Amino acid sequence: MYLKNIINSIHFKLLCISLVVLTAACSKKEDGSQFRMKRAVQVGKAISSDVPIYVTNIGSLTAEKSVDIISQVTGKIVKCHFKQGQDVKKGDLLFTVDPRLYQASLDQSYASLKQDQADEQLERYIVDKDKRLSGTGAISQQSFVKFIAQLNKTLAKIELDKANIEEYKIQLSYCSITSPIDGITGLRKVDVGNVVVANNGPTLVNVKSVDPLYVDFTIPERNITRLKNAMSKSELKVIIQTQTANLDDKMESCYYDGILKVLSNAVDNKTGTILLRAAVSNKDHLLWPGQFVNVKLIFFTKKNALLVPYQSVSQGQKGHYLFVIKNSKAVLVYVKPGLKEEGYIEITPVKKDAVKAGDIVVTVGQMGLAPGSDVKIVKTSTFKLPSVSKNKGTKAQRHKGTKAQRVEAAK
Repeated sequence: MYLKNIINSIHFKLLCISLVVLTAACSKKEDGSQFRMKRAVQVGKAISSDVPIYVTNIGSLTAEKSVDIISQVTGKIVKCHFKQGQDVKKGDLLFTVDPRLYQASLDQSYASLKQDQADEQLERYIVDKDKRLSGTGAISQQSFVKFIAQLNKTLAKIELDKANIEEYKIQLSYCSITSPIDGITGLRKVDVGNVVVANNGPTLVNVKSVDPLYVDFTIPERNITRLKNAMSKSELKVIIQTQTANLDDKMESCYYDGILKVLSNAVDNKTGTILLRAAVSNKDHLLWPGQFVNVKLIFFTKKNALLVPYQSVSQGQKGHYLFVIKNSKAVLVYVKPGLKEEGYIEITPVKKDAVKAGDIVVTVGQMGLAPGSDVKIVKTSTFKLPSVSKNKGTKAQRHKGTKAQRVEAAK
């Protein structure tokens, strides 16, 4: 009997504890229905801006002119007149080939000319004298004709001497090897003292022009129709972007404006792309032949496009979407994304006017949101504006500092 009373007491205590726990749970549920937890989010603002419609790819810079310097005469190189990597102008002396043999040949031609001119004077005197005698019959007609033929032969030799003189003058001028273009020399490939063969010897040095430069790049063939339509209306702008370490060893982007010049006459059927070439000014010599760059070919500029911060757009099972904050609640909006421009991306709402310029959109924290969720804005972020809004897409960003510092930075 005593044991039975103990068991009943334990059952009663357990029942009381259960009632207390159940009451507390119901109380918490009622409290939760009155006070929902707000989700902390970071936001940005939708904007309206003119944006370029473009295609991008990697391109490489190419010199407008590239000349391999080869000797046009045979001889020994006796002097080099430039430093490797030096800026040179058209006509600047690069190498000297031993000119003595060609000078001697030129002097010999001058001597032959003087000799033949002396013969011509004597033979012309004889012909003039015998012309009078031939009329009187003092000499035979055959002898007179022979004197005339000899004079003509001497006159021909004089013309040959003059031609030889011009030839040896040209060959002598080839002994002074000059730069045919404005540009920068590469590495010297033949040292002083080596003998080179005319027109068949090694390249002495290469000279490349650096202003302007060409940038070669490709675009997918599906863009050809849009490209040709845009080209028929105006010149197409190309924006070139490089990543450069500044004087503080920090990476910065530099932009250069160019103009599309050439559309290749065929599509590469192996890659499905077409080759394009643009020209870009390089007065500061900060761009270099062979350098890889990011290329943006602009077809046209879209006016008053709707842009939102790039990181506000997510992709789900039903497509791309973002959250707009209205009355402290998250509103789900489906969108069609366009081109990315700096820190923003162009969008078109699936439902018209679901997003407008000035609306606040979630940039961080959207993964924990559901439509209608209460939100708490903890930070409003700013983003890099599109280039067209910032500088109208025409002024290139350049290195700061003196010209010497810019050259040093380019190195």
